[in-house]
Amino acid sequence: DESLKLETLKNVDNFSEYEKLLTPMKNKYKDWIDELSNNKSSIPKRFIDDGTVEFQIKNCEEALKRIETGIKEVSKDNSIVGEAFRFANSVMYNQMRYSGWAKKNQRNGGKIPKEEKPIGGREPTWYIFQLAFILLNIESIVNPKSENRETVDLLWFPTGGGKTEAYLGLIAFNLALRRLRETGVNRFGVTVIMRYTYRILTLQQFQRAAALMCACEYERRKNKEKWGDEPFSVGLFVGNQTTPNYLKDAEKNLHEYQNTGVKPEEGNPVQIISCPWCGTKIGPWEYSVTHLPNRMRIRCRNPKCYFGNKDNKDSFLPVIFIDDDINSSLPSLLIGTVDKFARLAWRSEYAAIFGKVTQYCREHGFQPSNIPLKKICGQHRNKEWKTKNIKPVPPPELIIQDELHLISGP
Repeated sequence: DESLKLETLKNVDNFSEYEKLLTPMKNKYKDWIDELSNNKSSIPKRFIDDGTVEFQIKNCEEALKRIETGIKEVSKDNSIVGEAFRFANSVMYNQMRYSGWAKKNQRNGGKIPKEEKPIGGREPTWYIFQLAFILLNIESIVNPKSENRETVDLLWFPTGGGKTEAYLGLIAFNLALRRLRETGVNRFGVTVIMRYTYRILTLQQFQRAAALMCACEYERRKNKEKWGDEPFSVGLFVGNQTTPNYLKDAEKNLHEYQNTGVKPEEGNPVQIISCPWCGTKIGPWEYSVTHLPNRMRIRCRNPKCYFGNKDNKDSFLPVIFIDDDINSSLPSLLIGTVDKFARLAWRSEYAAIFGKVTQYCREHGFQPSNIPLKKICGQHRNKEWKTKNIKPVPPPELIIQDELHLISGP
């Protein structure tokens, strides 16, 4: 089906084409609901008597309305909603292609691949439930006053069925919409938060989200005027037993790791061990602390990789994993554990995650008003590097709680 192929959805010229492509899917869902309503006799009587059937059919009809509204929103010509939807399909197309290629290369030992990009492979295609879930949420993301913002949409599907790709597509749409809708520094800041229950799950999903951010960066760099100068990035927000909280500690631990070859038992800054874009193995020597910006960064050791070009000063993986760097860079997507997020109320510097910043410079990034940034940045000769006073940036707009069934309590 052409309407499910990301190649088709990312290459539309006029957004009105989306209505033609997506309406048949909506109509088939409507036919299924009608068939369900007309065949109640095949359903056990107790479910009819207790109102379960009517309740579920009503929910299906409500979902159908929201999907229909989502299709209308993305189909408006010259609309930023259609532009954001096209961006989401474009980056998810590359996310699926490159992450699949990266996994293949990882299985081969993480050697530098001979090819510069994926060749062949499965055509990136949405499952129907994935595309329907994205469309169902479009209106409530676009409209801050939507009544559907009171609804928690639960995506329930078996393990390995494609849930992650569904909400990665929604994340990509959200990120693009902020860049298109806002101006100045308001285009940046943490836009989406993803919470996990276990660190191991967090680390696994961080790799997949990193591939999405690589795809977003690949798209942004082709048109910085449209998508902004500040990189799309993903931050890993977990306890200091996993990653260091402070950049000075991270740099110290990294140097010890590089000099001794012994991995730190706690506060290990080397969390990404293979490139999410090409699958090449990554070790401590691919990590370094740069000064513009002042941050720990990773460059893929594959010189042919889009994120491994030593001649390009911006050719680094778009991943952030030190608390200091998260507070100053405000990654577009922040992934963390519920216990780490519980600490937000106890540490004032984490207010930056919610947009509470008033200063910015290229070296030190975003900072709150109680940091004397002008004294620190006073030595910059280049006026473009000096501190700028800014207004607080918008707070996160979307929260995704994964593995909800693992959380107990009220």
